[in-house]
Amino acid sequence: MLKPEKRINLFNVVCILFCIIIGFSHAKTSAETIEVQPSTILANNIHQIMIKPSATDASITKADVPHLVWYQAESPAEKFRTQRVFGTQLLPLIPDQPQDAIINRFEKLLSYLIQFDKKGHWDKFLVNGRINWKKIIVAGQSQGGGMAAFIAKKIVVNKIITFSGGWDFSARPAIANWYHNESVTPAKDWFGVYHSQEPMADIINNTYNAMAIPEEHIYRLKEKVRDGKKAHGEGIRNTVYKNLWVSFLSD
Repeated sequence: MLKPEKRINLFNVVCILFCIIIGFSHAKTSAETIEVQPSTILANNIHQIMIKPSATDASITKADVPHLVWYQAESPAEKFRTQRVFGTQLLPLIPDQPQDAIINRFEKLLSYLIQFDKKGHWDKFLVNGRINWKKIIVAGQSQGGGMAAFIAKKIVVNKIITFSGGWDFSARPAIANWYHNESVTPAKDWFGVYHSQEPMADIINNTYNAMAIPEEHIYRLKEKVRDGKKAHGEGIRNTVYKNLWVSFLSD
């Protein structure tokens, strides 16, 4: 499971450079310096803002030299999933190449099936070389559930089923911002499943709520966990839930 807080990077760090002036009595403040400079974007999507101390506290009158603030707005979790799903090269630490991306692999698989499995009528799932997403139900377990959800956020799919679907953080305990992004796939087509005994059950529930999955489409499983198995994974592996799976795939 992705835990971006363990990576050494600037994504979760706000870098503030203070201009320290020795000898305050001799410091001069330019009347032309604005109190808060609009954010400007530097390389690698690093944002820069200059803020005069007096804008934060009116009682500050000496050494009113602007603070320089740098920050990177995007979450590494969103970049990670973007690279894994679409192949866009955003994180140098991840060696995946564009051809390794989920969508590219899926397109190539469908093309292969169309060519070598004529009886399967796979051509309805690929139109002009592109995936016909309105006929595709995306689903996944754990990290895969997060990938399925990420796709459904950005592409209109037939249905999305996330089984114990990941728990990306922006900074613990806050979940990643992308969970709150608007979804192009309608809420009625979203389904979320997890077992109530999973160690991360509360966090998973929070992500489902953040993604606005309808309450009636969230399934908190409670059947006894199979001997020798873990609760994380029961929703997609334990056949006691077969009828639930069938209901998801039915019109």
